Amino acid sequence: MVQETLNLQTDADIVPTISAYEDRDKACIVISNDEGEVLEIPKIWGPFKSMMGNHVYISQDNDSYEFLSILNSFLGHENLAVRIILGENYQTQDQRRAA
Repeated sequence: MVQETLNLQTDADIVPTISAYEDRDKACIVISNDEGEVLEIPKIWGPFKSMMGNHVYISQDNDSYEFLSILNSFLGHENLAVRIILGENYQTQDQRRAA
């Protein structure tokens, strides 16, 4: 029975995971796209202001800030839901200058 359930899953059932990092100097979450552009989101805004731990799950059902449409436009593809996970690394102003 479990195997039958697993076989019924489709690609639409899989939530894409996006890696991000925290820029502590700017107090924002930074997400990069394939073109190397960065999207900086203030930690006190939208789904990130109540973030507990190192991840946030955003779907059409819980996206009152309409961040999913911004993210879809930035990434260049349509997602019905995403999981954003903050990496262990964070950047400071000195690290940005060195890069």
